[in-house]
Amino acid sequence: MSDWLAIFSGAAFALTVKGDIYKFLSKVFEGVDGIAIETVINEVRCFNAKRTVKAMEEIYERLNHAGIEPKKVPIKTLIPILENISIEEDETLSEKWSKLLESSIKGAFIHPYYIDILEKISPNDAKVLDIIFKQSEIKSIKDFSITRLISEVNIKAKMSKEDLIESLEILLNKSLINIGGVSKMPNLSLIDFNDTTVQLTTIGKKFMILVTEKEEKNNKD
Repeated sequence: MSDWLAIFSGAAFALTVKGDIYKFLSKVFEGVDGIAIETVINEVRCFNAKRTVKAMEEIYERLNHAGIEPKKVPIKTLIPILENISIEEDETLSEKWSKLLESSIKGAFIHPYYIDILEKISPNDAKVLDIIFKQSEIKSIKDFSITRLISEVNIKAKMSKEDLIESLEILLNKSLINIGGVSKMPNLSLIDFNDTTVQLTTIGKKFMILVTEKEEKNNKD
């Protein structure tokens, strides 16, 4: 038995009163080509096994409570997500990796580009995305100017204007946002921050849905 399988078996034993977590893990780890759970686990290079086990336990708890049957996760999706969960120390990004795995376990298709995005963005970038996404959910994006974003970021993320500008350029390059309706960084000395809006692209919205608890509005009600 591999070290990983022993770890998850231990987790299963600890949670027997709460449900069959080993059965849950077996379904998640069963690759599309029928690769056994042991084989998959042996492929994962884990830095912090406890962190990964905790994430899997929490996902199991939520899905079990909601009565959601876990789906098989493709190996190319499963392995990089598990590895990143194990090495990510920032809380904001760690939560997003867990939610991305949960989305996949629920049956969502995870494009490799979304894994690449999450590997490449910083905690600051993630916080900026969270703020833009939240604003897009609660009020018209037309009201969300760069000036308002600067204010929100300063209050909620304790970021400087310079750090925000850096994050905006990175998020633009990742095709997650646009500024003033365009997908390239404008000359900031020539634009009016009060009139220039920031919004998520289609890719940005899909990415944020996958890495948060939010669902597409069309699927609600």
